[in-house]
Amino acid sequence: MTATFGALCALCAPGTASGQALVVKARATVTELLVQARGLTVSVEGNLRDNLGQPVPGEALEVILPGGAPVPARTDTEGHFEVTARANSAGNARLRVHFPGGALLGAAEAAADVTFGRTAVALTLEAPEQVEVRKGFDVSVHAADAHGAPLPGVPVAVSLDGHVLATARTDRRGGLQLEAGGLPRGAHALRADFTGDADQVEARAEGTVVATSPLAVTLGELVPKLPPDGTLEVQGHVIGAEGDSVPVLLTANGQAVGGSSSNAEGDFRLAVPADALGAGRIKVRVMANPTDPGLRGAASAEKVVEVEAPPPPSLTWMLAPTALAALAAAGAIWRRRPTLGPQVTPPARPTPPPPFVHRPSEATGDGALHLEIRSAQTGVPLAGVARLLTADDATPARFHAPTGALEAAQPTGTLRLTGPADRLWVSAPGYRPDVHRCLVPPGGHVVVHLQTLRVSAQALHEEVLAAAGRPVLRFGRETPAQAAVDLLARGAPLPAVTDLTEAVERACFAADAPTLDDLVALDVLAAGVRAHFARRRSP
Repeated sequence: MTATFGALCALCAPGTASGQALVVKARATVTELLVQARGLTVSVEGNLRDNLGQPVPGEALEVILPGGAPVPARTDTEGHFEVTARANSAGNARLRVHFPGGALLGAAEAAADVTFGRTAVALTLEAPEQVEVRKGFDVSVHAADAHGAPLPGVPVAVSLDGHVLATARTDRRGGLQLEAGGLPRGAHALRADFTGDADQVEARAEGTVVATSPLAVTLGELVPKLPPDGTLEVQGHVIGAEGDSVPVLLTANGQAVGGSSSNAEGDFRLAVPADALGAGRIKVRVMANPTDPGLRGAASAEKVVEVEAPPPPSLTWMLAPTALAALAAAGAIWRRRPTLGPQVTPPARPTPPPPFVHRPSEATGDGALHLEIRSAQTGVPLAGVARLLTADDATPARFHAPTGALEAAQPTGTLRLTGPADRLWVSAPGYRPDVHRCLVPPGGHVVVHLQTLRVSAQALHEEVLAAAGRPVLRFGRETPAQAAVDLLARGAPLPAVTDLTEAVERACFAADAPTLDDLVALDVLAAGVRAHFARRRSP
């Protein structure tokens, strides 16, 4: 002991009957005891301090395990000690640290419960999920016990596609880093293995690295201006497919309008009717969507095509509903007159095509739904998109697309759909999306006629006029602004009617065709005015 400790702690009393002196010793304490077991080996460390909290250097201690010989240890100049011991068998044990004491220090002891046995090892393998072909990449492995504490010195073998890349031990942080070379195109299996030993259980971690080859899409020159009854022809080339056929998708202003596949040389050709694009400035792009995981998709540069607006409807067409009504009234009057000769039958009103026609009798026997998308105004095929909805799918909001992937129809407007469904969602650029309930059996042939966005905008306006109790707009005799006067006279709010009238005139009569966003905004305005009249009618 030091002189200071002796001066503080050695107290001598008067002689006893036997003539011996009584020595009073200071207390000793084992503090900060840390015990870590790994297999049958345990590491023990701690500090020896006196009753004033000062370190006690140079003193001998013992670490005792049940059934084993004591393992000696000694404190350093800071009173710290470290020692490693090994148990005879696996299981729970109580470990003791014993300090026998000294001339001026009393004995001290500390204990800790510890479990011996093979340690479970958790391996974590980290590598990029996708790398470029023939380029190297980094691999990282980390070893930890069941509590997440790092395990240093664990021998790990890292293999790629069954071939060992390297075998090395984890560092003091339980980590191991290495670099792998370039890979050929495709998916590759990556694995880290620890075979286990007497103290630790074997472990494995697996992963997949996909080496991808980037594609590129080039487009040929497009016709800068397209008449409304023309056809947009797009030719291009997919670079990097290396002899594979790659699906390509044509988009106009961000919406899919047609699809095809490239040939073995990478060439493709797409054709879309102009009325499927809409009028105005159309931004055209082609995207390559490979099914091979070793190919990475790409999109072409954007090109612009100007599609001319169709001529406005003739006055005769605009007056057709009124003319037919007048003919019907005239026919009624004519029937009341005496018959002077053969009676003339008035012409029949043209019937619009049904929006949804399902013909199960035309099933091809494959159980699929063969869809045909057409325009309700012209009857031409539409290269739109569709999706089958099951009972678990939520019905999309009005004019909105459902969640999930959509399937694109061919330029001929045909599409084959498979799978269980109770509803069918269909859309096309420049047309209003529609949802129809599928009939049983689900297979067969279905024809869906979609309304253009202009006609849909007119229908929304007519719903407002009907809610106000006013006849529909008489084309050629009235304008939306004149109909707005009646709406205001019937109590509609001025700001709402003003915004609605401007939106209807812009959607129905502007040079550029309306977009789906325009229809959604118009629907919100129309719903607000309809709700106003509904509140006025409610008691």
